[in-house]
Amino acid sequence: MTLGLIGAGRCLAQNPVIAIEAARLIDGTGREPIENAVVLVKGDKIEAVGRRNEVSIPAGAHVIDLGNDTILPGLIDAHAHLTVRPDVRGLQGQLDGMAQPGGQQVLRGVRNIRTQLLSGVTTLYVVGEMRNNDAYMQEAVQAGIIPGPRILPAGVFITTTAGHGPRESRVTNGPWEMRTLVRRNAENGADHVKLTITDRLRAGPRYGAMLAKGESNFTREEIQAAVDEAHRLGLKATAHANGESIRLALEAGIDSIQHGNDLTEELMNLFVKYKKGFVSTYTITFQTFFNEWGFLDNVAGSNQDWNNHVRDVLVRVRRENAPVETAVRARHKDLLQAHRKGIPIAVGTDSMSGLLPLEIENL
Repeated sequence: MTLGLIGAGRCLAQNPVIAIEAARLIDGTGREPIENAVVLVKGDKIEAVGRRNEVSIPAGAHVIDLGNDTILPGLIDAHAHLTVRPDVRGLQGQLDGMAQPGGQQVLRGVRNIRTQLLSGVTTLYVVGEMRNNDAYMQEAVQAGIIPGPRILPAGVFITTTAGHGPRESRVTNGPWEMRTLVRRNAENGADHVKLTITDRLRAGPRYGAMLAKGESNFTREEIQAAVDEAHRLGLKATAHANGESIRLALEAGIDSIQHGNDLTEELMNLFVKYKKGFVSTYTITFQTFFNEWGFLDNVAGSNQDWNNHVRDVLVRVRRENAPVETAVRARHKDLLQAHRKGIPIAVGTDSMSGLLPLEIENL
């Protein structure tokens, strides 16, 4: 488990040499697992990896025996929101949470990122937070104030009036406002920026109304300005995009796509043409059936309990809701076709903290 390495980190101050023993190790290269494995850590670096009869453990080293567990490299959640907890209200529930005072949001985030850490996630690629919550939490983790994975902040969402995202972010319009917001995010510590591109209205009494064919809440000039400014400042740009919105993002030079639903053969071929990939998010599609955070906070004794419980919930929802099952099967077909075309696919929890194991299972 990556938990073995997490536990080891707490011992660095007491002993600079740590030997982590486990029944097996998967190194992430595609090679066969190493049985009876040892990982030798000196200071903050891994010095050696191999079988117990191949790695010499120095006298006085602190030995952590994980028994029958498996060691993995730290996992990367490629689509993370630190402070959000979805529920049966769907998107509105998320937006309500993002409208709360910053203190409430960060307190929730502290719990969420610890859950992520205990699931084996050691890097969080954040794709939008309010009021620079992600940058503040990054500083707290780096300072050792709170436990958590490495955080790569995106800053505030980049969206437009009537676009997808919290009310505070739906105020950016025109190419120069896009460039200004990208610069502001960079100034506040963003590692990358995230645009939310959608083909329908996401606010107001006509919520959900489709835009003109091939259009999005952004003009092409706005998307291009945001992407160009990010690249000019040395930042990557990612985009929430589904269906034809994917085309607009890829043609503007976006570096990656978040979600990437409603794929067609033509859109997959564009991924191949531009040599880009997308991040699949599975568990968030069940948010309108999901009201399980009380189990995590008050019942679960481990992250394994949490994942097992949620897995049972998702299986039940799929069994009892034919449209959901049909959609999941169609998505599996698209993922398989994209994989066969050589399109890079990563996974992320969105705001379903601690459930990356289920995302990996789905993929």
